[in-house]
Amino acid sequence: AFDMKLLRLDSESFAVGDILVPHRPGIPILAMHPFADALVRLERVDGQHSVAILRPDGSEQRVAFEDPAYAIEIPADQGYATRHVLIIHQSPKSPRRWIEVGLRDGKQKTLQQESVAGFDSDNYEVERLFAPAPDGEMVPITLLSRRGTPRDGRSPLLQYGYGSYGVSSDPEFSIPALALVDRGWRYAIAHVRGGSEKGRQWFLGGRKFNKRNSFTDFVACTEYLEREGYAAKGRVVSYGLSAGGLLVGASMNLAPTLWAGVIAKVPFVDMLNTMSDGSHPLVPLFRPDWGDPLADPKAYDYIASISPYENVRAAAYPPLLCTAGLKDDRVPYWEPAKLVAEVRYRSTSGNPAILRTDMDSGHQGSGDLKSEYAEKALFWSFAIRCVG
Repeated sequence: AFDMKLLRLDSESFAVGDILVPHRPGIPILAMHPFADALVRLERVDGQHSVAILRPDGSEQRVAFEDPAYAIEIPADQGYATRHVLIIHQSPKSPRRWIEVGLRDGKQKTLQQESVAGFDSDNYEVERLFAPAPDGEMVPITLLSRRGTPRDGRSPLLQYGYGSYGVSSDPEFSIPALALVDRGWRYAIAHVRGGSEKGRQWFLGGRKFNKRNSFTDFVACTEYLEREGYAAKGRVVSYGLSAGGLLVGASMNLAPTLWAGVIAKVPFVDMLNTMSDGSHPLVPLFRPDWGDPLADPKAYDYIASISPYENVRAAAYPPLLCTAGLKDDRVPYWEPAKLVAEVRYRSTSGNPAILRTDMDSGHQGSGDLKSEYAEKALFWSFAIRCVG
């Protein structure tokens, strides 16, 4: 039951009794919260968070929300005897709100909501789309647009992705994303394989010797959005950070002319050399995800075939912006530096390949909001220049 199931146990012997919730491949159970009146589950259905209330009589109710894509948290340590469960809801067009849900009737009551000055959620719309991958898998996409934006194939679009370590890219509220959308853009999150949006098999389908699926999924999402009129051809900019930088870098090698620009924040792009460095403290921890090129010739060959730095070729590359942190102990600064140098050397387009190194930061950069917004302003300015 790799996506989990719930069993009833005998209260004294702990012997397994009947099945409360069977194993459903692709619908992972993320958390279970027991209350006197119900068991509350947080799971994913088609990659989307879903809350289920299972009552002692066997009846079950799903908690419904208006947005087609959203993120849910259920705080721990809620009182066992309470008549309500507290959940935290947000979406790309809705700030965090704390909602009380009745365990017996499912009724919702908003207790508190984050306030954003000058923001009106009715000005935006969120869509949940599915792009067909080359092998037939359907890749979820979360799309944020200004309400009323026509689907006429003329809008610029920024596409974000991560797709590694089983980390899911949840559709959360983002002021920088809204700022870009307010300038006439669409903002997309491609939930590619390698994350866990559709369960453990979705993770394993983009891991180790299946890692290429993450890249072809990402390319398929861009092609789908262009084909369906959500984005203009040649006006899509890709964006990823860390292992998401690997995603956009490798996808850029697969289809150099598909994107108008590529933004790679502290990107993991020199895979073969880094995974061959046994002295790196994180390399042994990550070998289950990438393979061990020192001990396994198959892993060596596969990593060499997908590593962005090793696979830059003579082609018309789009404008590229990479960032690095001099004190980064996860992705050393020379990885993005090597990628930028190689693209400058081999690209036939004449487009710029830019490296911005922060001499004081590590992997995550500064944690304050001002620095985050300044960085996003740089990224969005680069993206706007790319499509302009």
